[in-house]
Amino acid sequence: MKNDFLNTLEANDLRIREDLEIYCEKDKQGILAFFECWFDVNKKFGLNIPEGSNAFIDMYGMYKPLDERIELTYLVNTEDGCVERPYIPTDEENRMFSELMEQAIKAEYNNPKANCKEYYVNAYFEFYVADQDMKLIFEKNGDEFQIRNENDDFILFKSKDAAMEKYVGYRPEYNYFSERDCDGFEFKELGEKIYFTDEVQAETEDEEIEM
Repeated sequence: MKNDFLNTLEANDLRIREDLEIYCEKDKQGILAFFECWFDVNKKFGLNIPEGSNAFIDMYGMYKPLDERIELTYLVNTEDGCVERPYIPTDEENRMFSELMEQAIKAEYNNPKANCKEYYVNAYFEFYVADQDMKLIFEKNGDEFQIRNENDDFILFKSKDAAMEKYVGYRPEYNYFSERDCDGFEFKELGEKIYFTDEVQAETEDEEIEM
């Protein structure tokens, strides 16, 4: 933990404790992880747990891979019960947690090419939706572009890259691409693809645009 005004958490302050759980339900979406806290919880959270007390802290987070953002909660467990409180990470901490989640997904699937976005969307296709329920549309939502399943409003892709404007209104298909050994979206009318890689990229026949 940094000795700064916010007591900013660092990567060596935490360990992911259990297997990751992927949720793609309407009211629960993201990758759930539980963390061991290897930092001074009194100092970080403004608590007053005395030394030698049986009280302990649990911490878990729901990582939103399409937004690269984590929602954190810590629990103060005592003999009298449990108190649950949200924790809003700083931008620096959010980036750190995002990196931890990417490392964890690679370790969990023993695949150095694995990334959270791809495995999150794969879980949606495998466990939550049937092929006949797919009706994908590429659209603009505020300052973001997204791919949405019109049948259940599940979002499969997000980007703020202005180069994505050309895809608006088209219906992509989700496929595996052997040339990149990864999944992604194909726009057959345009002859173009968006790949899920460590750095998501859009490729055309003539040029490659990094997102």
